Amino acid sequence: MSSLTDRLFRRMYRVGRRYAWATLLFFAVVTGFGVYYGMDIPLRSSFLDLLPTNDPLIDEYRENEQYSEVDYVALLLRLEENVPDAVSERKQLLLAAAEAIAVGLRDDPEFVEVKYVQDVSPDIPDQYLYLFQLGKDELRRIEESITLAQDVIAVR
Repeated sequence: MSSLTDRLFRRMYRVGRRYAWATLLFFAVVTGFGVYYGMDIPLRSSFLDLLPTNDPLIDEYRENEQYSEVDYVALLLRLEENVPDAVSERKQLLLAAAEAIAVGLRDDPEFVEVKYVQDVSPDIPDQYLYLFQLGKDELRRIEESITLAQDVIAVR
């Protein structure tokens, strides 16, 4: 007497031979459903997705990863306290601060070039230039209105 697996495979063979088109159609439908429902499964090939979550070292790397996507760093200097009235004195203070920062950056081998400009680039749109001229109170009011809008949207 033959084993259970032998009998099962013989029966599957007979069904497949006798109802070949139905078997082909059945597996085509199963494949179609598999493809349809498999489209929603994300395939992530990033090695970071394979690393454990809540690991402090990996979290620090992910935070610093955003800076490695660009090949430049832009710094904006602004005088906060003891601002001189004369424009030339303000320029001298800002240039001295920019040069002090540039000296430190030039010593770092990761920085290829360090340069600083005094005038605002003409490529910056006017609405962004307006943001540079806002005071602390105006910025605080804008931040409060944004927070209020986010809270209203989150409730809905």
